[in-house]
Amino acid sequence: MFINGCQAYVSRYSLKTKPVDKKDLLPIGYCLGLVDGVSKSIYHYNDKAICFPDDSLPSIKDLVNVVMTYVHKDPEKINKLSAMSVYSTSDLVSLALMEKYPCKKF
Repeated sequence: MFINGCQAYVSRYSLKTKPVDKKDLLPIGYCLGLVDGVSKSIYHYNDKAICFPDDSLPSIKDLVNVVMTYVHKDPEKINKLSAMSVYSTSDLVSLALMEKYPCKKF
């Protein structure tokens, strides 16, 4: 449901390729809520695993795009790890953000 909701959000609001179907509203809400919650938790309680640009939180649209880019990069890996319960959707969001916004090592 998470990935489907994020994909529906991207299709409608980022790419503007299709209208939102009523059946997509709950998955979109789930996607937005999870991405927003995880990113805000990281932003406020960060252990410096993730460093957002200009020390500010990107828009929800940008964050969802980061997550979907991460998912589409290796969908087989995501499906395998999800099926094995290796990580949850919140872990998926965190991994995507860590890859996109790593902290610089000094």
